[in-house]
Amino acid sequence: MSTQSFQAAQTAVAAAIPKQTVRGPSIGGSSSSLSFTHPRCTSLCDKQAAVLQLRAASSSAHTKKFNHLLAAAAKDDDIDIAVASVDEEQLDRSAAAAESVHGFLVQQGRVHRQRVMVRSFDIDKHKKATIAALMRQIQDSACNHATSLGVELESFASTPFMTKNNLGWVITSIQMVVDQYPSWRDVLQVDTWTYTVGKNGLANDWVIINEKTGETLVRATNTCVMMNYETRRLHKFVQEVRDELACRIVPVEESVVPKNEQRLPRLDFETADCVTSGLTSRWFDLDVNHHVNNVKYVDWILDSVPRSLPEGHELHAMTIEFRKEVAIDTVVHSLSKLKYEDNAAAGGNGDGDGHGDAPVEVDHLLCLEDGSEILRARTTWNPKHLVN
Repeated sequence: MSTQSFQAAQTAVAAAIPKQTVRGPSIGGSSSSLSFTHPRCTSLCDKQAAVLQLRAASSSAHTKKFNHLLAAAAKDDDIDIAVASVDEEQLDRSAAAAESVHGFLVQQGRVHRQRVMVRSFDIDKHKKATIAALMRQIQDSACNHATSLGVELESFASTPFMTKNNLGWVITSIQMVVDQYPSWRDVLQVDTWTYTVGKNGLANDWVIINEKTGETLVRATNTCVMMNYETRRLHKFVQEVRDELACRIVPVEESVVPKNEQRLPRLDFETADCVTSGLTSRWFDLDVNHHVNNVKYVDWILDSVPRSLPEGHELHAMTIEFRKEVAIDTVVHSLSKLKYEDNAAAGGNGDGDGHGDAPVEVDHLLCLEDGSEILRARTTWNPKHLVN
């Protein structure tokens, strides 16, 4: 379906929604699943949700005819849309495919829900999803959430005002807690929503649920601030952007992950237990903002963790505080320092991992060759024999 055709369909829907009912095709004497009754909309979210439904319908084999009738719906107060020889099963598959790729809005359009499956390239040698794969998933669902609400896809979830004024979102912190790692081929439900933090912050929360069991597997949150791409300076969260995001904001009293109040220390080469040097940012590490993607930072953080730690422990939680962007061809150093919850347990448990039976905290630092900080982080690891 061409961009021009879909834009025309969107225009027709926006005009039609407040005043009429669009009825789907009648198949076998009964109405099909494509039956939309739209009362007068009171917010942009209602219109956007209707566009998503009609977008799925327009992906059928009868796209051209459907769009033609849809455009006519903008002129008539009430219209019956009759499409001959429509395969109802095919339409159901088209709608399901659209949902699986882009997700859909629930709870009056305030929460975005996406269904995904853990794929073979998301897993480790134990057939469990990696922390990097989970990070990719929450990033993807946040972008799908933003674009489903009408913000600019080309500008990576920026609103029209932000795009016009060369503004974008920058993540300042991420927290993730993994209560249980999903396995290969598990189907997951990823819910995300957005809320304001303080005067200038915007935050997203995520909950990842095993669709089969209903168990909550992963919780995550981040905080973003606005930046001017030309000056590379932070920008005030102006009212124009607040108005554009009004239908997206959820009133939230507390995050799904309690804020980490502990100050993350700065490490140096003398005090660090492990150092990995010479990590270099490459072309394919960059995102659309032209700096290293956040998931790449996770890989670099874990590069300086001693192998014996993941052999006997499982990564349970991660907190990252970003300080600086990383451009292409930048040399990065990764530093780690291990701390034990119970010093008496640090001598080992006889299993050969050398890290005892207690959880292990690891402080991390990514820095440039001149010593300037890229980020500080902390990871928490639980003994595998206690979590499996």
